[in-house]
Amino acid sequence: MTPRTYKPTADGFQVDEPLLSESAEVVTQIHTPALTLSSETSKDYIVSNYDDLRAEISHRGGSGTTAYTTQLVRGVPFVHVKATEQQSFTLLTDGVISQQDNGATLVVRRGERAFVLRGASFSANDNTVRITLAAGSWLSIGSLPAGMEVAEFTRYATPITKTAVTYASTGKGVRTTLSYSTEGSGETLLLGMPHQRTIDAAPLVKDAYRSLYGTHALYTGNKLVYTTPKPTLTQSLASVTKLPAEQQDLLREQLKKDADANEIEAFDTYFGGKELYRTAQLLQLSSQLDMPEQESKLRTQLIDELDTWLEANTQPRSIKQFYYDEQFRGIVGEEASFGAENFNDHHFHYGYFLQAISVAARYDDNFVERHGPVVQSLVADIANEDSDKYLRLRSFDAYAGHSWASGFSDFETGNNQESISEAINAWIGIYHWAELTGNKQLQERAQWLYSNEVSAAQKYWFLEDSPYAAEYSAPFVSLVWGGKRDYATFFSPRPQAKLGILLLPMSPGHQYQIGSEQKTAELLSSTLPTDADYNGQFGDYLAMLLSTIDPQKAERIATDLPDDAIDSANSRTYMWAWIFTRP
Repeated sequence: MTPRTYKPTADGFQVDEPLLSESAEVVTQIHTPALTLSSETSKDYIVSNYDDLRAEISHRGGSGTTAYTTQLVRGVPFVHVKATEQQSFTLLTDGVISQQDNGATLVVRRGERAFVLRGASFSANDNTVRITLAAGSWLSIGSLPAGMEVAEFTRYATPITKTAVTYASTGKGVRTTLSYSTEGSGETLLLGMPHQRTIDAAPLVKDAYRSLYGTHALYTGNKLVYTTPKPTLTQSLASVTKLPAEQQDLLREQLKKDADANEIEAFDTYFGGKELYRTAQLLQLSSQLDMPEQESKLRTQLIDELDTWLEANTQPRSIKQFYYDEQFRGIVGEEASFGAENFNDHHFHYGYFLQAISVAARYDDNFVERHGPVVQSLVADIANEDSDKYLRLRSFDAYAGHSWASGFSDFETGNNQESISEAINAWIGIYHWAELTGNKQLQERAQWLYSNEVSAAQKYWFLEDSPYAAEYSAPFVSLVWGGKRDYATFFSPRPQAKLGILLLPMSPGHQYQIGSEQKTAELLSSTLPTDADYNGQFGDYLAMLLSTIDPQKAERIATDLPDDAIDSANSRTYMWAWIFTRP
């Protein structure tokens, strides 16, 4: 909970503004509680309420009734505590304690950091404080930003009653509004995130806090409004038809081989989805290159497979089929992989399906009528907005601007996301499905998700502008955690894998890539010191990325790539087509 960490305990909770432990390839946020509050009436806790940016934790007594509630809000530098009945807390700290404003405010200083508490009665004795909070009253605990006076800070210690996230497409880009309703309609303090590129306000404090995301500016008010670039999302490599004759002939020759060899064999939702996606890209290319025999085969193959996957309510279910999980309110594949039954990676998996579906439906006039409801269920599983049957925006963190991949987030360092490009792929797939079905509202939602995720990718994975940590010298972050930044993957120590997992599947809609040509060149030179380093996992995607700055070299490297360097979501034909169509 930027900029501070919060940890509930059986009898209370801890608050800290964590230090960052930095090394060349890992930056970790270390929680060493600055403040520990406990109450004899608290025996356990549950998450009792939440909305878009706010969560409330009920701390309960032995009878199960709520003794008090703690409130955590994304972007707000306070923890607010409300007593259901009068509470007596014990505060333990190793900081230096002082009182201000005739005892109404308690300040705890730990080195350069200071914590401010207001809204209760305080009785201090060395490093122990007794806090009395009247029934119905709020205690506010905040981490004082650099350059701000205590009295000014406490003016904004206002509990939040409701939060909401809204968005709209404008002429300048995609506008996101984070709204915070407060008790008594007062203003609060709000932290801007580095990816929120254009915030429609002047900051109160420019460099107020530092976290794993970078440096945060501090604003006053009840809204954060910012704009990210609006995407132009294409479904196919349209310029294939304008390529020179010799390049088109090479593609036709290779496509015959790839179409003959194409099989859709995987039964799980990840690798099965990738094979469907590969087939869809080959189908589009066969149509563009006027290859009716290959087009007919690929069309039949793709639609027959999707007819199996998207069949609803068959008993017993096919191994290639989805079902609705009533406990967790979402769609799961019969054959799970990578923990998908625990709702891991759903947006990674379903992005491939949605891309393939949006292509297949253009080759089958009855596809939407047959499968529309099931497809819409896949969309709702990862990007639901208003249905009680599914969680709202299950994996997407609207404040951070990116998704999380773990369903249960059962890691010490919080949730994580590795392959942000596959998250982006999901929003591209939803966009094309919405475009196909004429659903303008869904299309705008997909644009918003895509725009934020791309902005986050450039800032937090590819470290656009400058590194955020002095000691971190790796060229990018390959694995973002809630409490850590890591130059690592779950599956390989190879630098090429660390970059490749942030690129796949490089669909026609993945035109954003890394950002500047200079940044792309830096990433490739740090990851691929020799041409031989392309000859391994994700070598195809690395060659395709190279083509955005050096098409001739990319063409030469791609020519020599072994078959095992071609990912299962890719084909040699599509790799060539991507490289040939770079400007």
